[in-house]
Amino acid sequence: MARRINIGDKVVCCVSGVVGKILKFYTPNSCEEQTLIETLDGRKYHAPTRLFNKMTVLSTPGYTVPSEILTPYGQLVIRFSKSHGVTYEEALRHNICKARIQIFKEMGI
Repeated sequence: MARRINIGDKVVCCVSGVVGKILKFYTPNSCEEQTLIETLDGRKYHAPTRLFNKMTVLSTPGYTVPSEILTPYGQLVIRFSKSHGVTYEEALRHNICKARIQIFKEMGI
């Protein structure tokens, strides 16, 4: 069966609302095909491939991902990028955001 999505596509999980970029597809023993994505804040997430829908709006300039589908770190990076006039990707590389992800990881968020 042909997939509707491919590696590198930006997708959203229709059950959890998690958004990210596809890293790989795999099929565990006795399970349906799974998709591994990297979320906007750098975390890894996987679910059955059938639950993901391609998102084209993430690449549209000026589009903001709704904050309720982001983790606290993702929300922080969005606020940082807006207040400093940089893109989301540039904000992720900034030392302040890198330090904050360590704090969130230690707190288990």
